[in-house]
Amino acid sequence: MALSFRGGLCLDGQKITAREPIITMPAPDLVTLPLLQHKGEPCKPLVKEGDAVLKGQIIATQEDGDAPLHASVSGRILAIKKTLTTLGETDALVIENDHKDTLSPEIRPFHKPISKAEPEELIAHIREKGIVGMGGKGFPTWRKIEAARGKAKTLVINCTESEPYLTSDHRILLEKTEEVVGGVKILLRATGCEKAVFAIEDNKEDAVEAVGQIVGGSPSFAIAVFRSKYPQGDEKNLIRAMMNKEVKEGTLPMDMGVVTFNVETCWDIYRAFVTGLPVVERLVTVSGDCVKSPANLMVPLGTSFDQVLQRCGGLFPAPDRILSGGPMMGEAIADESIPVTKCVGAILALSAPKEKESPCIRCGRCVRACPLRLMPLEIYQAVKTENYPKAALYSIRSCNECGLCTYTCPSRLPLLEVIRRGKAELSAREEGGTNG
Repeated sequence: MALSFRGGLCLDGQKITAREPIITMPAPDLVTLPLLQHKGEPCKPLVKEGDAVLKGQIIATQEDGDAPLHASVSGRILAIKKTLTTLGETDALVIENDHKDTLSPEIRPFHKPISKAEPEELIAHIREKGIVGMGGKGFPTWRKIEAARGKAKTLVINCTESEPYLTSDHRILLEKTEEVVGGVKILLRATGCEKAVFAIEDNKEDAVEAVGQIVGGSPSFAIAVFRSKYPQGDEKNLIRAMMNKEVKEGTLPMDMGVVTFNVETCWDIYRAFVTGLPVVERLVTVSGDCVKSPANLMVPLGTSFDQVLQRCGGLFPAPDRILSGGPMMGEAIADESIPVTKCVGAILALSAPKEKESPCIRCGRCVRACPLRLMPLEIYQAVKTENYPKAALYSIRSCNECGLCTYTCPSRLPLLEVIRRGKAELSAREEGGTNG
């Protein structure tokens, strides 16, 4: 029987690209690499205008070396300028592509067999290659591994991909199965976990079969099949369904002996060790009813959304909105010139217009749908009235931003949008020492 959790919804999957194989997109003439690629502090450039760079070369890094940025093409630095991203405005390095793809001498396979390497060596290599969580949040992978050591016993590979339209993880599982498993083996050694569990939804039987052919019979691996329901991919929901335990506010899954990683993150780790290649590209699902030729594209970092959409035949009819990410958790973009970063896993062009808001009718649908048993309307009203202590009391920090409250609301209130704003404001006030 497929595992599941309380709440959530079975949504129309719209998995238009589920059978579309991965296609590598050629790099454009110019790539724009934002110095802010994930949540946290932006990197500091190590190059200047006019400098020649090689593909895979470290061109920027954070002060503590947290998650360096690498050139996605070879060429020269044309400019350092401000650019908009899905994370806001930041400085960016613009590289004029020489289309030679000359690799940096830094690109070389790991220097010893994984079985003979110490965990600290593996972690350092993952850190050097700029690998972050590719499920959307972008947390530096090496930090997650370090935090899990000594705590986590079980490694969960999140293969659920329950949000509509998204299929890139599914394609990786099907086309790069052995490489994903290879990355998991590296993670097992780096984290010290005893076992790895592949969490796959029951609408991906081909992926269950593909993984089973590689790991079947091994005591170090297992496959857990989950009911296809949104938001099954949230790690708290995975743990609730697997272990029947709650990850309480203020705690992490690793406090319960579990650490989770995304499929593409595992693939990136494998490639980083076998080929030496850092994160210079990412797989993007390009879909929606306005995309002429939906696809799963391997996109060089720094390619603009517009160029990606043109590679898929352009848009028709004209979309009402373009999203970075899925239809539930993604965010609308105002400018198609923004570049693809490590945190962009999908680009959707959708025609359905946003429906007009009306007063709340107190139906309670948002409460019933919330998988974390929160009260979205109370949080929404607290934020709207700037009563942040009340928002905190109603556990606004626990919200995983799945968007089901907005999706189910018959009044079309922007619940998720306001809750996100409230979380950001609450964090800013706490950092500034303001409680009111």
